[in-house]
Amino acid sequence: MRARAQAQEQQEVSHRRNRTGHSLSLGALDQGNGDAGAAMRPTVQSSANTRTVNIERKGRKMETHEVRVTDADRTKLETQMELWGGGDAGRTWESIKRLHEKLDHARVMPASKIPEDTVTMNSIVLIRDVDTGEEHIVTLVYPSCANIGERKTSVMSAKGTALLGQRIGDEVAYPIGDAIRHVRIVDVVYQPEISGHTYL
Repeated sequence: MRARAQAQEQQEVSHRRNRTGHSLSLGALDQGNGDAGAAMRPTVQSSANTRTVNIERKGRKMETHEVRVTDADRTKLETQMELWGGGDAGRTWESIKRLHEKLDHARVMPASKIPEDTVTMNSIVLIRDVDTGEEHIVTLVYPSCANIGERKTSVMSAKGTALLGQRIGDEVAYPIGDAIRHVRIVDVVYQPEISGHTYL
């Protein structure tokens, strides 16, 4: 049943891809791009297997692909984290710690080898709220480029860190206020690496 559901979802994704000018049906902009509730974070487990249990909340297990990041993204993020360390209060440090843990568990690979369905820095991603079914499109960016109005989500936010390195079909969770939001990655509409824009 799981394989059939995944096959159906992949078929849906293929029909929705914005490769031939077909418009995407997008929901309202998600306003939860901040770091509220940053102290609550999902546990990421690394595995040599193709899939690994990523999060367990109240008996609910979610399977996700192995986290993968490009060597260029990791190098830039690690350099940036040293600069971000000068921020105010524990929120910045908690954000850095969360992102550092994500990178530590990720498989690092050359930009030319990263799968095209993987969320890398500056990727444009279509996500679906698992509980409400609402869909949102976001761009994963560095903090200096974050802009809610333009749907640009900082990699330093709980949401941004959760999306980094995941692939189409993955379900991730991140804190927003006192709640935990679950979203599924429906499509990677644009990825710099597959488009040859590795200078971003």
